[in-house]
Amino acid sequence: MFSNGNLITDMRELITSDNLKYLETADFSVDDYHDILDQISQETRNNLIIDHSLPVLENIKRITRQHVNIYYSDKETTSGYYIYNKLYLNDNQPESQQIVTLIHELTHHIYAEI
Repeated sequence: MFSNGNLITDMRELITSDNLKYLETADFSVDDYHDILDQISQETRNNLIIDHSLPVLENIKRITRQHVNIYYSDKETTSGYYIYNKLYLNDNQPESQQIVTLIHELTHHIYAEI
């Protein structure tokens, strides 16, 4: 199944008929999801250092960087977006919009982790 000891280098190696059948029959309870969220939350709190001398945006970036890499994009059509462990932020947006975008896109990452 998923852990055969080999490094997966291609999506076709991961998305196999056997693996899809395994996922279809996997029994995840609500408690399992809560455990995963608790683990993510605990890891964040353990590594969290808030610097009150910094602006809120910088502290939100610190929290976000614990989970994903932040890249800057000035695409005018979006405030930001998330693609597998990469969060793209339009830093030409107002600070308040950047904060909202970081939180929103980080939520996509956390959802993907579950």
